[in-house]
Amino acid sequence: MVNFERQPAQKIWISNLYNGKFVKSEEEFKPNYLVVNERNISRVNLVVNVINKYEKEGGNYVSLILDDGSAQIRTKCWGEDCKLLKNIEKGEIVLLIGKVKEDKFSEEGIYINAEIVKKVDPNFEILRKLELVKEFGKPSEHTKKESLIEEDPEEIEEIKMSSNSLRNKILNLIEKNENLDFENLLKKLNCSDSDLLYEVNELIKDGEIFEVKGKYKLLR
Repeated sequence: MVNFERQPAQKIWISNLYNGKFVKSEEEFKPNYLVVNERNISRVNLVVNVINKYEKEGGNYVSLILDDGSAQIRTKCWGEDCKLLKNIEKGEIVLLIGKVKEDKFSEEGIYINAEIVKKVDPNFEILRKLELVKEFGKPSEHTKKESLIEEDPEEIEEIKMSSNSLRNKILNLIEKNENLDFENLLKKLNCSDSDLLYEVNELIKDGEIFEVKGKYKLLR
């Protein structure tokens, strides 16, 4: 029997992420991940300052430049997921939970695909830094010390990203009835078969659901 394991969002310095090696998983039910000090990291839990915000005209793409005192990294959202960053502004401190993604179109090489973004009190940032220093020591030396530059609208990659809204609908339906197959889901959701196929594959890859004899089940 396949052992399905939900990937935890790990607390870590941003600089450590840049010092890691990105690995594309060869296992069907395992997400891609960064290898950092012998730890496999696919999702992160960061407390960061918002240094800058970019929103593409039309509102179908938003990104933030984030800083935790060790380095800066970008978080990105497309389509319906842009609402996650709608009320977040430059100068605020936020808790960010998201997936580490490879970025072949920038010098940074990685970015965070946001799942949860929440404003927090400055004291929360202080406590997180103390927590990280205790576990990892002071931030590691990061070769990319310069600040990230603002994005050029002409260079933004137009790619298909997972929609948290559709993902949640799929998860809610499967939670209520674990005898649903692809056709049943398609009948209940207002989406195209290609969008549904993409989301289902992403959920399986992320370890959220698995398939048994054509039926989808939640990872418990």
